[in-house]
Amino acid sequence: MVMRRVLKHHVCLCVLSTAIVAGLALITSQKVYAQLKTENCMGLVQDSQVLARHHDKREGKIVCDSGIKTRTLTGVRTIDMSDPNEGDDEAIKIIGPNTDITIGDDPLTVTDSKSSDKSAIRVEQGARLTLKEKVSITNVKKVMEVDGSGSVITVNGGTFGLKNAIEAGKDGGRVMIEVKKGGKVVFDKRGQSNGGDLTISGGEGAMTTVTGIEVSETGGEVEVRKGTTLDFTGVTEAIKIKSSAEATVSGGGTINVTGSGGGSTVVKMEGSGKADVMNLTINGSRGATVTGAEVSSGTLMMNMVKLMQVTTGAKVTGSGTLKVLEGTITGKDGADTGVSAGGEKVTLNTVEISQFMTGVEATKGQLVINGTSTITVTDGGTGLNITGGSATMMGGEITGTGGARSRSTGVYAGGEKVTLNTVNVSGVQTGVEVTNGKLVINGTSTITVEGMYAYGVKVSGSAS
Repeated sequence: MVMRRVLKHHVCLCVLSTAIVAGLALITSQKVYAQLKTENCMGLVQDSQVLARHHDKREGKIVCDSGIKTRTLTGVRTIDMSDPNEGDDEAIKIIGPNTDITIGDDPLTVTDSKSSDKSAIRVEQGARLTLKEKVSITNVKKVMEVDGSGSVITVNGGTFGLKNAIEAGKDGGRVMIEVKKGGKVVFDKRGQSNGGDLTISGGEGAMTTVTGIEVSETGGEVEVRKGTTLDFTGVTEAIKIKSSAEATVSGGGTINVTGSGGGSTVVKMEGSGKADVMNLTINGSRGATVTGAEVSSGTLMMNMVKLMQVTTGAKVTGSGTLKVLEGTITGKDGADTGVSAGGEKVTLNTVEISQFMTGVEATKGQLVINGTSTITVTDGGTGLNITGGSATMMGGEITGTGGARSRSTGVYAGGEKVTLNTVNVSGVQTGVEVTNGKLVINGTSTITVEGMYAYGVKVSGSAS
């Protein structure tokens, strides 16, 4: 009898437990459904009260989930991210997988009249979003975020900008566009009615560091397609790769950077990641301080990249590694330095460097220059300035300017060891000057100097 009662109680408890689990499952499913609820993603805007249930509102945030598949959202739309009736989410959220949304054939305006820290746009879980010419996202603290493998934002046009005098966020600095966990952002202005330029504005008078595009966590892709010019204004860093991210920046297009008050860097590497920058033209701006690439850690490879009108072409420090293949680095008005090698290793293969006071300088680590690389410096400048580490140049040319009155130096060797193998030095007052370490010249190297006080090879100090 006792056993029976225990058994009955046991059965009752089982039934009760099953009911509780079922209830929790229902609550959980309802919560997930609430998170993924579609808003203003029917396609058409309709102000009529009669038709409003089956159409989108003119004002209000947009949420499209995986049940939508492919859709173009039309009609004039306005979203204020600070509207208390809209909650604290992104203005536009596209959730995958297999969701493919197009916006911007009609005007879409997103602003933030107060101080929301959320991104204006978020695309995640393999969703895709295309933004057309009539999209305007301004006066916000973050423009867009693309998260997850297969997630893509394609920008065909539009206006994008942060608030003026923006202050640092909770993690320091501000990021306009964030790409992470395998996401991708594509800039493609080809065939658009108002030309091939797109502008990403960091606003005026920023009180903190402003990054145009940040690739983080496991990495992602940035593509600027051929025929498209992407203009960055008011940014401290145009593109930053951080943490352990693996990034690809490519596409055949052009990136223009107008320096901020304290100077700007086009591509910046931080952390232990790896980045490939390929087939791009990158322009600095006259009168502004612009560094083409900066690597403090991690590995950056630049392949068929043109760096034009920059103050410093590339700067490597700390544990950073840089490899440049078939590239062009051009300064402006006798600018500072083509490549500054102060990291772990710098390799330049078939690279053309010109219009700098110093072509390549090395203060630490290993420098290797090979292929048909050429270095041309302004009058009074130095082609190779080696004050630390070791340097090897195999093939190629170092040329000064100024003719018979040239004051330039081909190579200054003050590091551990400098090797020149089949290198032609010409148009300089001093071919090679050695003050420290070991100099090796071999192969069919030639040195041609200019002027009455010229030296082919000048040795002093403890050099050998």
